[in-house]
Amino acid sequence: MTRNYFEEYRSLIIIFIVGSIVLIILYILARLKNPEARNFVIFETWFIIQDFAVDLAFVLLKVNNTPHLKIPTMIFFILPIVINILLAINIFVSEMATNPLFSKWVKESLALSSMCTLFSAIDIQILNTLSSDLFGLKIFSIPLTQRSKKIMLWGSIINIFIEDVPQIIIQGLYYNSVITYDLIPSLAIASGGLIILNKLILRSYHALIRWIHRRDKINEYNKNRRLSAASIRSIRSNVGN
Repeated sequence: MTRNYFEEYRSLIIIFIVGSIVLIILYILARLKNPEARNFVIFETWFIIQDFAVDLAFVLLKVNNTPHLKIPTMIFFILPIVINILLAINIFVSEMATNPLFSKWVKESLALSSMCTLFSAIDIQILNTLSSDLFGLKIFSIPLTQRSKKIMLWGSIINIFIEDVPQIIIQGLYYNSVITYDLIPSLAIASGGLIILNKLILRSYHALIRWIHRRDKINEYNKNRRLSAASIRSIRSNVGN
């Protein structure tokens, strides 16, 4: 008998559809409020949270079907959380010590900063929300130092290799080990693939932006040097005359 996935997972499908509509509305409102902000962070954060939710559901509900995968699944579920929380603490401590604006924000928004630290355990990339200027709100307009941005960049890359790729491999092994392959594992592998693709695209984009910024600085420096040299020659010429 063919399984009716729509009837079986109707509530989840409805939640997904409603959630997607809400996200699109929020994105449109954010764009209208502040077009210059990194409003796409709304979708990034949603992808990260739903990926974690699917992975958690797999750990709690499905991994027991394959005892030989239980230990590696738990390792690659817990290890990224530990690393992300350590990176987040490092960023917060460093910013508190060197960034007065960040320190002031933490003191004024203890609850929000605690939530950000907690959610960053899912993926360090969530901290990008703090400097996204989302909706033009002050709480999302905290300037982070380059050091923190680099930590988030490398943390995101590390997560690909200690979380996303291993979980996709585990899903492949799970698929070969069970008779029926239902919605949750399917969502887990699809979500993992989307997360990897999203991270690779974003990292490439950020690398391109940094390269362009560095190139512009070099060009500006060379231009200033040429102008300075021309000015010196002009002064010497005037003195000689």
